[in-house]
Amino acid sequence: MKTDDKQKQLEDFVLSHYQHGRLDTQQALRNVRERLQQKEEQPQQTRTVPLWQRLRHIAAAVVLVLVMVSAYAIYRSSVNHQSPTPSTPQPTAITQPAAAKTFHFDNMPINQVLAELGTYYGRQFTASDTTKHLTGDFEAESPEMLIELIEQTLGIKIMSSEK
Repeated sequence: MKTDDKQKQLEDFVLSHYQHGRLDTQQALRNVRERLQQKEEQPQQTRTVPLWQRLRHIAAAVVLVLVMVSAYAIYRSSVNHQSPTPSTPQPTAITQPAAAKTFHFDNMPINQVLAELGTYYGRQFTASDTTKHLTGDFEAESPEMLIELIEQTLGIKIMSSEK
């Protein structure tokens, strides 16, 4: 009964999609019927997995998760105990470099740049060529590094003296 219903549906489908001059309906129906017969002759390839196998797979997954959690807990506990804290604090010298200051200049005349640097570093700077302008962001940990960078950038010589 089901086969007759399927064939009827397929015939209706072929006939409803028929375009004059583009499809031979009789040939299309024969092709559809042949394919239907081939599918019915082929055995269904569905595999059922027994319940005990499913349970075995679930149990294996649970055991794997437990092993991984245990291994992670052991790792975390061993990492915490590897570096014991000393009972008395060790004296340390302060060797941290001074924080780098960032200077921002936007087409600023070199005299104004050197005045700003002199104010910040407590020095007086003079340039060999005062016609230059400076644009950019400069970061340096010491005035020497910054002055050298500006000298190389503008191709000038900068002299420094204490205020």
